[in-house]
Amino acid sequence: MEHDNELSVEMAETAMQHYQEDGGPALRDLLTDLMHWCSHHGHDFQSALNMAEIHYNSEVIWPEWK
Repeated sequence: MEHDNELSVEMAETAMQHYQEDGGPALRDLLTDLMHWCSHHGHDFQSALNMAEIHYNSEVIWPEWK
């Protein structure tokens, strides 16, 4: 299945708009809340972030891996 990077950008934009309405540093606040969510639900945030970087690289830096 091919990944739609534009859809990913749109989804992130929706989340960022919510955080920008608070007037604070949106990206930092979003990441902080995701860390709290992971902790609350028993997920390893750092592991998820590492895996996200691998996925990002495969989708953007090495798109031939698709």
